Amino acid sequence: MRKRARHRTDISLAVATLAFRQRPLRIAVEELAPPVQCTLMKGGTSLGDARVLDVSATEVGVALPLEVGLWPGMRLDQVQLQQGSVLVSEGAGEITELQPGPERRVGVRFSGGLIHLGALRLRDGSPLDPGGATHRTRDLPANWRAAVAELGQILRWSGFFVENATRPTHGAVTHAQEQAIFTDLFAQWGPRCLGSLARLYDLSAHFDEPQREAAREHVRRELLGTVLPASPPTPPAHGMLDDYALPSMFLHTSDAAATPSERFFRFAWERFPLMRTILARPQWLHDLWEGLRRRRSARVLVLQPGPAAELDEVQSNDATAVDLTLLEADPSVLTTREPGWRGRWLGNSNELHVDVRPPAGLPPSVEDQPPFDLIYGAGVLGGLDDAQAGALIQSLHGRLAPRGRLVLGNLRPEPASTWLLEYALGWRFHYREVQALGGMVEELSLPSTSWHVASDPTGRAALLDLTR
Repeated sequence: MRKRARHRTDISLAVATLAFRQRPLRIAVEELAPPVQCTLMKGGTSLGDARVLDVSATEVGVALPLEVGLWPGMRLDQVQLQQGSVLVSEGAGEITELQPGPERRVGVRFSGGLIHLGALRLRDGSPLDPGGATHRTRDLPANWRAAVAELGQILRWSGFFVENATRPTHGAVTHAQEQAIFTDLFAQWGPRCLGSLARLYDLSAHFDEPQREAAREHVRRELLGTVLPASPPTPPAHGMLDDYALPSMFLHTSDAAATPSERFFRFAWERFPLMRTILARPQWLHDLWEGLRRRRSARVLVLQPGPAAELDEVQSNDATAVDLTLLEADPSVLTTREPGWRGRWLGNSNELHVDVRPPAGLPPSVEDQPPFDLIYGAGVLGGLDDAQAGALIQSLHGRLAPRGRLVLGNLRPEPASTWLLEYALGWRFHYREVQALGGMVEELSLPSTSWHVASDPTGRAALLDLTR
């Protein structure tokens, strides 16, 4: 079964990666399927059997018998270009050129403007030119639109493959068999899909804000509802970023309700570079908890805790009594997650505090509240601009105990995940490189015994580590 899946994967992805490569200006009819027909009318009469030779964005080339009287500039009442059952272009036109030879090529241009190449199909099943999803997206670069369509083709063919590869001939596909198929497909799909996204990241880098808005509109119209969920999670309010929510793009249905292709995209999304960074968080959190082992007790504050809230790491430190405060900026998220947090908390209930904070700051300090020995927020800075991020760092520093430690994370841009999140979901992050975050902290001039900014173990997040 594994061998058959690999063979089918190669075929499907080979077809997918042919989609939307840059084509020559003039496309020979041999590259198109199904067949293309062109009808030319003058004075209510057909000019004969106009056999299509080639098509470009500006004209269609046809072959007509020599006995048909034609001349450059000749106006036609009606020109109709059709492929299979799809009407590609229709309207008045004119003869642009006549080429001599045994098979006379006649260039015909539509008076109404460019031919809508987006309706044409290549033999590999992909469209020739996507055009713009709306009037204002037509001004986006053609190579960018083509790259979006290429991504759509890769995703569509992947979904088609998964649905067929997991359809058993006898009985049901087991979870282990399905995972084997997913693993086999992802080994080939991952580099192709991530490469397509990285190319889009490069092509989008120079867009100004109006172009970004038009690009997001185009992507959502082209991809959502067909190859991506029709109703993705809405962007978080400013400053309320919880990077644990990022997998929700493909975690919108339960395993029981999801189709095989939805389960594969969930499988793939969990292996995206950004998600690997999020899931690798225990690698650097372990050192934080190790630093508390020398204490008999410790107060810990966590901003934007995820579903697990790292409770296993906290409670593995048996020698230290931990008083833990979890602050969430979204009240609805807090309501959803709090029962799970409290159910997994093994300490005294009065040592676990759950509260809501303002999106860009902290709740007011409680009088006589002891300072914290450890404060961390893995992705909290990504939702804040520089002024808000600096103010939050200052506020958190002020709540540290002497020798207390502040650790905050800020995602760095990562081409594949960054492009998908911004243009498909509309999630705009404040990405910061190590040097940028370090410069921000340096300008704050916070009193500390030490601080530094470095990359996390995956190299895709900048980490501030400060000891007061």
